[in-house]
Amino acid sequence: MALVAAGKDFLQHLRYQWDLRHSLELKVVLENEAVRQFDRLKRPVYTVDERITGFASVRSLAAFPLPCRFLIAELVAVISSGYGCVLRRWEVFSRAQTFDFPYSTLNQHAVITKPFAFDCSELTHETYDGSRIRLGYRIRLRFCARADLSERRIEKEIVILAPRTARRYSPGIFLNAGLENILHLELELDRRAYHLHDVIVGRLTFLDNRVMIRRVDIEIRREESGRELSPESELVGSFQILEGSPKPGAVIPIRLFLKQFSGLTPTCADVCGIFSVRYVMRLVVIDADLRRFWKEHEIVLWRASDFLETFQENAVAPCDQTEKEQLLAE
Repeated sequence: MALVAAGKDFLQHLRYQWDLRHSLELKVVLENEAVRQFDRLKRPVYTVDERITGFASVRSLAAFPLPCRFLIAELVAVISSGYGCVLRRWEVFSRAQTFDFPYSTLNQHAVITKPFAFDCSELTHETYDGSRIRLGYRIRLRFCARADLSERRIEKEIVILAPRTARRYSPGIFLNAGLENILHLELELDRRAYHLHDVIVGRLTFLDNRVMIRRVDIEIRREESGRELSPESELVGSFQILEGSPKPGAVIPIRLFLKQFSGLTPTCADVCGIFSVRYVMRLVVIDADLRRFWKEHEIVLWRASDFLETFQENAVAPCDQTEKEQLLAE
């Protein structure tokens, strides 16, 4: 008899596990998501000055009551580094809200909705999607049925932006480069720090030139470095400022609009001790034999709050009960 009872308990345990996976619907509904700004990956965008509010919904699709203990809504930050079989992950931030159920079982076709809210002011780093490193924020919903049953979870990814105020002072950049007795030039830029939609203004002066120059380019390159990752340089954008070979004493004005480069992100220095992202501006001289001579200097990029007006314009009042029911019914 004991063996038969153990077999029944085991079959019931398998049935509960199956129903948690296939007969339970979890949904995260963010307030005003339909009118919120989205990024190119269709993820809702928030700033560090906002609050993330929404509803956690649990719906039973089983033909019999399901055991239930509590529901957990979490805001987590996850850093992933590497690619392929050497991908590493770190959960560097977590805030949770726990909701108890009024009953020990979830009845057939029952729906339970719980509101949640998270303050973004604790988030100091914004979302970053690089070639080898990624920092992402997620709303995680966990349904815990019983202590002896595995939990059911879903995640909804969001984007966090961290605008900064303008820097009071940013020194200029002065590069003195060339080849001895062949080429000598000077590059001057107005400052070292720029926001993502800024304009780089400067001039390039040829003090001496005995090389047949084909063209001169300015490249914006991104360098990612992290824990157990060697630094790598990636070309974000290139801009040709000169074609042909100038005479000694020629001065070439530079006016480079950063808005044309869609892959730019703010500079990140030592994020949670795991990774860093820096940008360099490289001056490249290409001669008639297609040989490349270059010299580079680091620049600092930051996100200005002036370019987040579209997010503020789309803000509306919190949804009422009717709107909440319509969103949960979708």
